[in-house]
Amino acid sequence: MSRHSEWSQFRADRWTLDVVIGAAVGIVVGLAALGPARLFGETSLTRAISGDAGSSFAGLRFFVNDGWHFPLLETSNLTSVAGDHANIALTDGIPLLAIIAKTFKFLGISTETWIGLWYYGCFLAQGIAAGICARVFSVSSRWTTFAFAVFAVTAPVLLLRIWHPGLLGQFTILLIWAAIGNLWRNPSMKSALWGIPVLILSLSVHPYFFAMNSFMFGAAIWSCLFEGSLVWKQVLVWLGSFGSVALLFMVVMGYLQSGVVPPGGYGELGVHLLGPIWPQWSTLWPGDEWLLLNRQGSFEGVNYLGAGVVVALFAATLLRIRAIFEFILKRQVFVVALVLVTLFAVTHVVHTWNSQPFLILGEDRSRVPPTSILLVVGLGAILVGLLFVREVLVTKRLAVLRPATLAVLVFGAGVCVMLVIAPRSASGIIQQFRASGRFFWIVGYGLSLGSLVWLDRWFAERVAPRRDHWRAMLATTMALLALLQFVDTSRYRSFVPEMLGSDDERVANIDLLASQMSGFDQVRIAPAYYCTDSPEALMSFQDAVIAASLADTPINGYYGGRADEGEACATTVDLGGGGRVLAAVVSPLDPTLSGVVPPGFTCRSFTDEMSICSE
Repeated sequence: MSRHSEWSQFRADRWTLDVVIGAAVGIVVGLAALGPARLFGETSLTRAISGDAGSSFAGLRFFVNDGWHFPLLETSNLTSVAGDHANIALTDGIPLLAIIAKTFKFLGISTETWIGLWYYGCFLAQGIAAGICARVFSVSSRWTTFAFAVFAVTAPVLLLRIWHPGLLGQFTILLIWAAIGNLWRNPSMKSALWGIPVLILSLSVHPYFFAMNSFMFGAAIWSCLFEGSLVWKQVLVWLGSFGSVALLFMVVMGYLQSGVVPPGGYGELGVHLLGPIWPQWSTLWPGDEWLLLNRQGSFEGVNYLGAGVVVALFAATLLRIRAIFEFILKRQVFVVALVLVTLFAVTHVVHTWNSQPFLILGEDRSRVPPTSILLVVGLGAILVGLLFVREVLVTKRLAVLRPATLAVLVFGAGVCVMLVIAPRSASGIIQQFRASGRFFWIVGYGLSLGSLVWLDRWFAERVAPRRDHWRAMLATTMALLALLQFVDTSRYRSFVPEMLGSDDERVANIDLLASQMSGFDQVRIAPAYYCTDSPEALMSFQDAVIAASLADTPINGYYGGRADEGEACATTVDLGGGGRVLAAVVSPLDPTLSGVVPPGFTCRSFTDEMSICSE
């Protein structure tokens, strides 16, 4: 066998081993967290789980049980408040899983089983993606691969997304890091184009992943351009290819359907400044049994990295500080993008370590329009860029920061141009991502990966013939870091059954509501959940959608949070297309519901928060 063949075989073996290690860690942690019963579609999981998961699974059932439409992700079983067909891509309906389940419906696999497979599949894919990352970044030890796989599948941001199954697909973030690493290792058109399938995969899982992954991979492309490893022609070809493929995919799947987002979203769910390192729900921190919630009481901004990652970051910073500074200088355009993503995740409503924020742009967040936020950001970026221009071009003391300076100026100018050309679109974009704390996920996984890669290389530099003790120290260090992370995050794993659990009474109520809806041609909801003062209105709204999906009865008002406020808050029931109509009135607006339902309808209270009306 030639030397080239031996080297190719060696590389293939290393790839296989890394992927197998990651897959093994993913499935073991998945089984430990979820338990084996849910693999086969446990009833209480799929029929009565509450929150976003319930809505996601309802959308999945409606889509799979419907015929095909164009755009492909449309379903007539779910309609907007106005009666238009819904697109499950915009209802957290897990498009990737939905397309697979619907395509292979002829196999007779139940939707409940597909849901179970999705949960386990995400843990498995998370581990595999971690193994791919380790291989791409050329770690020297399989123990480093093992440690990163443990970091990835025990990440608190992953485990807390059991409640939001679409966002459990964080393996797409790891895959984009692998694509970035491959581009840095082999800057070429081929490497750049490999990122496009990963970005389309991200879009098919959830738009949040597509947004953060596209921004960071695009930053990696521009970073290579400023470094001279790519030329303008290659960058323009990539932009044209990516834009064409993404646009075609969005049109075919229906991602470009219009919708109006209610005002006041951005800033509600940002990440805490100390969130990544604060020991939230840490098993190793006595008495700390809480999470860093924001003033809305939501954990969407929780981004704790875990004790293993925090210790690895501290150690890597101490041991590889020079290499880290060299990386920052070399990849400074990319680092600027990481900083911008972090600032977007923090928002102008700055939380530090408690639920009381520091409001940068005013005492009442709701009074700050999105365009004002973008204007401040754009002008601020231009001002910072201009301040550095003097040092870079005039005094030349900071000439090494020329790429970063140009990147900041281009970003600021781009934001301002967007405000001038399309202010309404700019406002809609920022409001669409009100759970901005999620954008720190890609930074957090990068810190996790980077800390282990830098530690691995520090040890690798000291491993030489007859110095096997360094190999042993590397293996021991990585094993201890993995153990530390696993133990520290055990409270998150123990919370998983509670997130997935549902008592017998709730199961019975959902089944009873489904039986009430069965036989009707459609279910109409009024008003949408956010138009009432009841804190339980959202739960009742989601219960109605879940029950309708189990009864396979079309329902309107699928996602009030993405509808026109005037239509969604209507206090009268619209009969829609006619037929036998069941009205589910979320919140008892009036004891008799006079004027809410059409004449001839009789109503009765189903729960304290919902009345059922029919002819």
